[in-house]
Amino acid sequence: RYPRDRRKDKRLLDLAGCDFLFVPEIEDIYPPDYQTYVEMEEKSKILEGAIRPGHLRGVCTVVAKLFNVVKPHRAYFGQKDAQQAAVILQMVRDLNFDLKIVICPIVRDEKKIALSSRHVYLTPREKKEAEVIYESLQFAKRTIAEGRTNPQYVHKKMQEVISKSELAKIDYISFNRWDSLEPVKRLKGRVLISLAVRFGKTRLLDNIIVNVK
Repeated sequence: RYPRDRRKDKRLLDLAGCDFLFVPEIEDIYPPDYQTYVEMEEKSKILEGAIRPGHLRGVCTVVAKLFNVVKPHRAYFGQKDAQQAAVILQMVRDLNFDLKIVICPIVRDEKKIALSSRHVYLTPREKKEAEVIYESLQFAKRTIAEGRTNPQYVHKKMQEVISKSELAKIDYISFNRWDSLEPVKRLKGRVLISLAVRFGKTRLLDNIIVNVK
């Protein structure tokens, strides 16, 4: 379901100074008799894992295979898919991969919407109304800075901001420790505030990490 534009990807990589592009065929990675998967316990069962069963197993498996094939010194993952990044950090620690994982900041467009390949599926109205996602996260950040540390209260206020959009359908708003992903009852320490919101058939993810004293 992900948009694939290999020509555009290659052009962007050329502009970034990329030396090598590794694009294996599906059957090279998953031959007909493929049987082995990498599965994580707790971290893969919440958030995206609860809504998309098996998704993070697929992520762990293909990333582990790529690490073994390419043998990189560093691998870069975006904070936008925060649970995925946390899962990869855990997998690298657990399986003793000899590389460093670098978490890259979220890249946003001029309206502060987290960039995603799925934007091509949004109508102009959906993209306009998707601005409420970042607005809700910034509202949460300000509310916490004012001393509100009850996640239920912040959750409710974020819902109110997002409800300004007639098209937005919230899958979840969650408050978890970074990077253990343990749900929090009180906002303290490094907290990941993440959410998934649907606009029509398009599902958008976003998050912030806040340091709460």
